[in-house]
Amino acid sequence: AKGFFEVTHDISHLTCADFLRAPGVQTPVAVRFSTVIHERGSPETIRDPRGFAVKFYTREGNYDMVGNNLPVFFIR
Repeated sequence: AKGFFEVTHDISHLTCADFLRAPGVQTPVAVRFSTVIHERGSPETIRDPRGFAVKFYTREGNYDMVGNNLPVFFIR
């Protein structure tokens, strides 16, 4: 999915990242959700690792954030 991330409050005291410093700034993003083991159409009830990724397209360069739903994962 594509869209934008918008800062809604002044958080400049928490970060030096340019795209997070001013309210109202919109940053284009791409977001995806994934499964590790199963394919499209697999049951949602199967317990397998689920993940997500967000790519922020900023003036300073691309910023990637990834995550999954397991407390321990086999890849560093």
